[in-house]
Amino acid sequence: MHRVFTSVVAITVMQTAWAPIAMAQHTPFDLQYRDKVLTPAEIAIQRYKRQRLSIRIDGDTWTCVQGINAPITDEQLLQMAGMGSRLKDQKTKDLYGGLITVSGALIGIFGILTLANIIPVGNDLRLVVGFSSLGLGIVTAAAGELLFPIQLPSDHFMTIDEARNATMVFNARTKADLGLPPETPD
Repeated sequence: MHRVFTSVVAITVMQTAWAPIAMAQHTPFDLQYRDKVLTPAEIAIQRYKRQRLSIRIDGDTWTCVQGINAPITDEQLLQMAGMGSRLKDQKTKDLYGGLITVSGALIGIFGILTLANIIPVGNDLRLVVGFSSLGLGIVTAAAGELLFPIQLPSDHFMTIDEARNATMVFNARTKADLGLPPETPD
């Protein structure tokens, strides 16, 4: 009985192991791979298509895009195009605008605190100092916003012509780095 049981177990193990081994040698989807082998020039063109920049215009708004659909901010565009001086000028302009606007707000708050009699000033000067500080603060903050408007992340500080020039510079440099001729279409 023991030999019969051992024989049945051995035959069952061999049959269950035999089917996966046979199937592994011949798959029903035994297809030949026919991948196209790209030349170095074709590889360079594919890399360029992935790295190139373009400007997409949608009504009144425009967006700089890298490759197929990766949006690029104005700061990234200037860095990629190697226009660091223009980016530095914009950062300086933003800093000045922020400082002027915050200074105006602080002057206005001083005027409000003076009018509320939280900052002790003589009663005969309180109204004059309070209203003049409040007016000067409003004018200063408005001037800061008019001369140096604070940009939201979705706003552009570049004109569309500047963006087009920056994309042309970047695309030309990318073509040269990849060894593509300048007449390669974008």
